[in-house]
Amino acid sequence: MDASKLDMEKFRKVRSLIERGGTEGEKSAARNKAEVLAKKAGLTLEEALRADDADQRKNASAGSGTSQWQANEAQKKRNEEDREKRAQKRFEEAEKMYGPYEDAFRETDIEIRLNIALQAHAVFRKFTGSDEEYIHGYHGWERGDLSASIVDALHFAHPVPKDIPGAWKEHIYWDNLSAKRYAYDEYYEHPVYVRCREELLGSILDNMPVRDWRDFDIRMKWRLEQVEDGWASTYEESLAQHKRLEDDMRILRQAAEATLHPSKVDAVATATEGDNPSSGIHSGRSSTAGHVTGTGQRRSAVLKLLETSPELSDREIARRCGVSPQTVGSYRRSLAIASKVA
Repeated sequence: MDASKLDMEKFRKVRSLIERGGTEGEKSAARNKAEVLAKKAGLTLEEALRADDADQRKNASAGSGTSQWQANEAQKKRNEEDREKRAQKRFEEAEKMYGPYEDAFRETDIEIRLNIALQAHAVFRKFTGSDEEYIHGYHGWERGDLSASIVDALHFAHPVPKDIPGAWKEHIYWDNLSAKRYAYDEYYEHPVYVRCREELLGSILDNMPVRDWRDFDIRMKWRLEQVEDGWASTYEESLAQHKRLEDDMRILRQAAEATLHPSKVDAVATATEGDNPSSGIHSGRSSTAGHVTGTGQRRSAVLKLLETSPELSDREIARRCGVSPQTVGSYRRSLAIASKVA
C-alpha cells in the first residue's frame, strides 16, 4: 500500500467530519469526499484510514510531551474556528450567487431515477458508532469495472450516451452541478449513485473508438482534466490509455488516406447478392457491385458483423472489413457498454 499520493491533511479534516459531523447528512457527504480522496491516491477508503492512523501514530511519537500536546490542541482549536468562519462566508457568497441552499441541493430528476434504479444493487454499511446505514457501493461495481446489470440499471434510469460527444456533454452537466454545490460546501462530493454514473461516462470517454477529430479532441480534454484533478493511474491503465490513443490515430490516418487517396485504400465488399445487399460481408466474398473505401463505411461493416455474427473472431472480422484486429477488439469492447442504447 503506497499512501504517498494521499493528501493527508485534507483527508484528516474530512475524516473528522465523518466521526464528529453535526448531522448524518454531513457525515455521509464527508464519507463521499473521503472515498474520492482515497481513490485519487489509488487507495480504498479502508487503506486510507489505516494510512492516516499510522501517520498520526508516527507524529505522536515524534512530538511527545505535555507542552507539545497542549500546543497542538490549541492549534487545532484555532484551525477549527477559522474553518467555521470560512465555511460561513463561503455559504453566504454561494447563496448570493445561486440562491437558497435548499434549491441548489434539491435532487434533480435524473438523480432520483439513478438512486431508484440502483437500489436493488446497493451494498449497505453502518456509520461508525451508529445504527444508521449508508450506501457504500453497488454489487457489480468494483474498482472501476461495471457489470452488465449495473450498465442496464444506469441505462434504465437515463439513456446511456451513444458516442463520445454525448458522454462529454453529460460529464459537463455533472461537473457543473458539482461546482455549484461545492460553492456552498467545500467538502461536497456527488452521492454514490451519481459517481457510479460518472464511472460509466468515464469508461466511454476512455475506451470508445473515435470517429473523427472532434472525438479525439474531446478525449484529449478528458485526459488533461484527469491529470489536472490528480487522478492516479496504474501502470496497466496507463498502457491501456496509450494503446487507445494509438488506435485512435490509426483510425484518423485511415480516414485521411481514404479521403486523399481513395484508390490506394483496400476495397472491402459490401456485396449485393439478389435481394440481400449484406450477404457479401457475411460470407467474406468480394462483390463487384460496390466497395467499402471510407473509414465510416468500414466502421459500419465492423459493427454490422459484431451485431449479426458476434461469434466471429476479431481477426476474421478484421480480414473481412479491411481493418486491424485491434480496431475490431476496441469496437467489441465499446459495444459491451453501448449495445443497450440502440
